[in-house]
Amino acid sequence: MYYEYHDFSKTDKKKLVALMEVGVKKEIEQFLKKSLVKHQAIVQKTHEDIRKPYWAFYEEFKTFSKQLTNTYDGWRHRALPGIIAGLLVDGILSETDVSDFTPDGREKLAAMEQRIHNFRAS
Repeated sequence: MYYEYHDFSKTDKKKLVALMEVGVKKEIEQFLKKSLVKHQAIVQKTHEDIRKPYWAFYEEFKTFSKQLTNTYDGWRHRALPGIIAGLLVDGILSETDVSDFTPDGREKLAAMEQRIHNFRAS
C-alpha cells in the first residue's frame, strides 16, 4: 500500500518532517565514515600519480552530493512518507527512529517498506 502525507495523523506528520533532518544527518555521517577509510588508504599508500585516486575520491563525493540534493532538496509533504520508508529500507533510519509513531503510523510505514522491498526484489 502507498500512503501519502495526509494519510498520517497530525502527530505522525510532525515526526515525518523531523525525520528528514535526522535522515540527512545520518546519511552524511555514514558517507563520511566510509570516506574516511578510503581517504586514509589513499594517504597511506604510495602512488605514482596521486591525482588518479584523488579524482576518483572526488567523483564519489560529487555523486553523493548529487544524490543528497535529489533526495532532500525540494521535497514535498505529499512524498514524505515514501522518502522516510526508503530511508528505512536503505538502513539510513532504523526502527528506533520511528518507534514513537502511533501504531497506525508505524503500520503504514511498515507497509510502505514492504512495498519498496517487493519492488526492488522484482
